[in-house]
Amino acid sequence: MNNEQITDRLKAHQNWLNNEEGKNGQRFNEDGVDFLHGDWRNHSMSCAILFDSNFDGSDLRDVDFFQSELQGSTFIGAKMASVNLAKSNIDGCVFDDASLKHASMKRIAASDVDFIGSSLAGADLQLSTFIRGNFTGSNLEGANLEGCTFDKCWFCGSRLIGVHGVESVKVESSILVGDIDSPTELRGDAVIAWLMSQAISSTGDKQNSH
Repeated sequence: MNNEQITDRLKAHQNWLNNEEGKNGQRFNEDGVDFLHGDWRNHSMSCAILFDSNFDGSDLRDVDFFQSELQGSTFIGAKMASVNLAKSNIDGCVFDDASLKHASMKRIAASDVDFIGSSLAGADLQLSTFIRGNFTGSNLEGANLEGCTFDKCWFCGSRLIGVHGVESVKVESSILVGDIDSPTELRGDAVIAWLMSQAISSTGDKQNSH
């Protein structure tokens, strides 16, 4: 499927979302679509079913993925500022080195997702659950973690300046922090204490650097 065909499918999907009769509305439902390096800004893929698709290097700023099925898809190096991923299925997705600044990621329940080296600055992760999520080297500055649950997630080298909602974070078993080659496992209240110390000390370090 080339970019022109994808554009046509996106138009049909928008008509399906709008429930417009006589405009060839059709839900975008296809596995393994190659969106690679395309410019898909401002499109709606809400409720689309796009398992195992390739969005690497694509421009997805302001794209609406609300309640979409994206399991197994890759977004490596994608531009995703202000994207809406709320309630989407991102199990097994890879967002390494992607820019997800100010993304809406509310009420996601996902396992085995990679955010290695990504920017989640200002992202809203309220009430989301991540199992075996890898946030190594990610930037979570100013992110909203209110009501989040993390289980067996990696936060080695993550930047946590000014994160919100830390007191309400839950941990099912543990998280891993510190040096990626010899991480430290934290459980229970120690996780909250670590998150709070990181937010405060990181803020202080930032202020002292000026």
